[in-house]
Amino acid sequence: RQGAAEEGGEGLSRTASKRQKRRLEAAERRKEAKKARRAADKEAQRAKVAARRAERQAALEALPEAERAEAAAAGRARAKEERRRASEAKNATAARLEAAKEVGVKLAIDMRWADDQTEREMRSLCFQLGQCYASNRTCPDPCCLYLAGLSEESHSAMRRVTSGVDGWRGAVFDRRPLLEAFGDEKERVVYLSADAEEELGEMDRDTVYVVGGMLDHNSKKGSTQRAAQDEGWRSARLPLDKYVQLAGSKVLTVNQVVDMLLLAWAGNHHGLGWDDCWRHAVELAVPQRKRKGYVKGEGKAPGEGGACQAAYATIERAAKEKLGGGGGDGETGSRDDEGAAPTAGNAVDAA
Repeated sequence: RQGAAEEGGEGLSRTASKRQKRRLEAAERRKEAKKARRAADKEAQRAKVAARRAERQAALEALPEAERAEAAAAGRARAKEERRRASEAKNATAARLEAAKEVGVKLAIDMRWADDQTEREMRSLCFQLGQCYASNRTCPDPCCLYLAGLSEESHSAMRRVTSGVDGWRGAVFDRRPLLEAFGDEKERVVYLSADAEEELGEMDRDTVYVVGGMLDHNSKKGSTQRAAQDEGWRSARLPLDKYVQLAGSKVLTVNQVVDMLLLAWAGNHHGLGWDDCWRHAVELAVPQRKRKGYVKGEGKAPGEGGACQAAYATIERAAKEKLGGGGGDGETGSRDDEGAAPTAGNAVDAA
């Protein structure tokens, strides 16, 4: 029997080795496929640039010789101005994100469950965190993304999935668990959970909003609410029921929750009341596939944009219409007027 047990153990070991080998091979295939996609994207971009250059050259050659030099000089000046504007916009974005670490709303991701997830779950979570960062970059009043309890193992996983993660501006990577990071200021922390009794109303710049950093499958149901209760955090749920009928679970992905918070905060930045802020945020952040009555392949396609530039522009337009077009082109009324709390944007302007 002992021999049979040893033989069975060796068999399990061989099976595990084969499984691990397959996982490593699959990871290598994904890595190579990602490289191939990037190379193809770069080649396509080079082709577009070459085509535009050829088109401009053909247009120049079609001009009379007397006008050709003047047109070429005007084209060079226009290109230089475009590069200058792009550089200024990039620098302004970087400055706003850095300022958000000091004056922005803190959106904390509780990473305590990350190391217990499967490799596939962790890869999905890392992708969602990348989406959160991308959404925050384009927010008119960006927040501080605060990853609490981020272990070295999880940090390494993020580096493998998302390139440039260590260069994220406006983000804080903290090895300390949430309780250690914010335990001395519990009164200003709200843990978001679909199982909470209280509904989130207005957002506040001085409040830390915590999102559970995990893929909340059935096996982890209720984990965020239990964590909030065990550690004494105030908990609240997003106001989904007011604005949408969901087909099933009210649990959203990490990036969908963060997108909703960012969009609601953007609405407040542009002067909308909180009811309008949440209505637009829910409409733009909750995918169609989660809504009651959605049939795959019929009607409107699933809305997967989230808190992208188009979504922020939609909220800005809604604010202009609601406030009677005040503020002129490209500007709307904002709650951050003289004497109000500083935003990441006006903090940069003041500097």
